[in-house]
Amino acid sequence: MRDATLVIVAYLQVGEQVRRHALRAAAEAVAPGGLLLVVGHDSDNLAHGVGGPQDPAVLYTAQDAASDIAGTGLQVLRAEPRTREVVTDEGPRSAIDAFLLARRR
Repeated sequence: MRDATLVIVAYLQVGEQVRRHALRAAAEAVAPGGLLLVVGHDSDNLAHGVGGPQDPAVLYTAQDAASDIAGTGLQVLRAEPRTREVVTDEGPRSAIDAFLLARRR
């Protein structure tokens, strides 16, 4: 059923197979003209960011998310890492998120 004008998947940090299934289901729910927004802890966060899960098996990139929704009829508008500032005991640091925005035509 395609009836949602906006579907958001935020910080779903699960294994690859579960993630792929969830993102494909989310993509299928997007109505014509609607958007899918996916944001999660990026794989690069382990080495270059702060916070988030420390298990690489539940981290992914925006390109991984784009691959997960390939063939669902959505056009990827943006698939990129994004940084955000977080406050830690050591002061402000950057976290890296995977960011995907896609639209159904």
